[in-house]
Amino acid sequence: MMSLFLTRFSHSLDNARPIRTPRPPPEACWFCLSSPSIDTHLVVSVGDHCYCAIAKGPLVDSHILILPIEHHPSTISLPADAESELQRYKDALQKCFKTQGKATVFFERYLQLRAGTHAHLQVIHTSWHLTFSSSRM
Repeated sequence: MMSLFLTRFSHSLDNARPIRTPRPPPEACWFCLSSPSIDTHLVVSVGDHCYCAIAKGPLVDSHILILPIEHHPSTISLPADAESELQRYKDALQKCFKTQGKATVFFERYLQLRAGTHAHLQVIHTSWHLTFSSSRM
């Protein structure tokens, strides 16, 4: 029993070499704007560094994705110019939903896949009532 408590468990941070996953080729990524497998009919707006698209499997009506045009694994890894454009898209969508009397919720779902991952910020709306009542929980 004593040896059970003395066993050292390994952790990914213990590994001295960082694990780097190669970027997938554009044709393997569903979200790369240059990919032949992108659903162009879902694209709503294209900026210099980011674009907006309607979600394939929406959680609510008007479920939007904000994605970088270049392949980046998460929004944290975006260069400054892409990050500022992403913020402008966020501000514009918040204003749009606010005129409809709705609150905006942003979230990023990060999944490491074999083919790699492409950053996408999820944008959904909810009623102000639900937003404020959930903040008191």
